[in-house]
Amino acid sequence: MMWKRLRKGRQRIATSHINALFELAIKSLDNHPERSRRYIEIARNISRKHKVSPSRLQKRMFCKSCNIPLVPGKTARIRTRNDRTIITCMECGNIKRIPFRKEKIHRNSTTKHYAEYKAKGGLLCVSLSYSGDRINDISITGDFFFYPEEKFPLLKECLTGIRFVDVEDSLNAFFKRESVEMPGVKVSDILNAINKAKN
Repeated sequence: MMWKRLRKGRQRIATSHINALFELAIKSLDNHPERSRRYIEIARNISRKHKVSPSRLQKRMFCKSCNIPLVPGKTARIRTRNDRTIITCMECGNIKRIPFRKEKIHRNSTTKHYAEYKAKGGLLCVSLSYSGDRINDISITGDFFFYPEEKFPLLKECLTGIRFVDVEDSLNAFFKRESVEMPGVKVSDILNAINKAKN
């Protein structure tokens, strides 16, 4: 079984390198777009070589045609049509179509309060349960970018168990403390989505 341990070890290292390359690609986009493309290309090569699939979010972060990182308003245009989100690369014109039927099914079958809110950076889908003026449980999904991805669960933690009047302050503190980014999505957008779900 030694070979299995070696393979898993190599895959862990490969995953770490892929994550680092995606971060470098985003940081280099403004000043060195060609270098940014190269980082994505290397990350994809590592993924294929070691059979490590990029995360769901990472797969949506780049154009499969030209390897440019997809940043709403800079290199990508995002539109929603019926049951899908359409992401168009502004560099080569390649189009990604991402269905969000699961969120609609969830909305129709759940007893939780649910709402969809269209922000500039994508669609926010909020499902929550609450008692009185306090949030018991909340789930934020949809088609938007959030990085670093590993900090996304902390967003739910910062909202669970707090009062609705404290949501804005909690979100502002979270973004300042964790230094996360949601391109095209503001704190006010998340707040509007939560209020829409509540009502």
